[in-house]
Amino acid sequence: MPFESAVRVFDVFLNEGEKIVYRVALAFFDDLAHKSKARIAAGKPDTILNASFEDSLRLLQDAPKKVADVDAFFESVFAVRLSRAEIRALELEHERALAAELGLAL
Repeated sequence: MPFESAVRVFDVFLNEGEKIVYRVALAFFDDLAHKSKARIAAGKPDTILNASFEDSLRLLQDAPKKVADVDAFFESVFAVRLSRAEIRALELEHERALAAELGLAL
């Protein structure tokens, strides 16, 4: 991630809390999904869905470095509407699913 973007994420993190981390991640994945759909529509193979695990990780690591317009990226970050209650509900759902998979009781 470019330094300017990282500083802005940290600034918002200090101001608003952990919600920004979820917003940034969702904005990255949304951007990757749009790029994948455009590649498929153009008749090119989708890079992330058809990639090996290692290549997918590399793509995810490199994606933040390719953020050309920081202001536009943060507009997409703040377009993600996510409440703390929604985050907590998703965390609980994940914990329950993981506990069930592992055969643990909550």
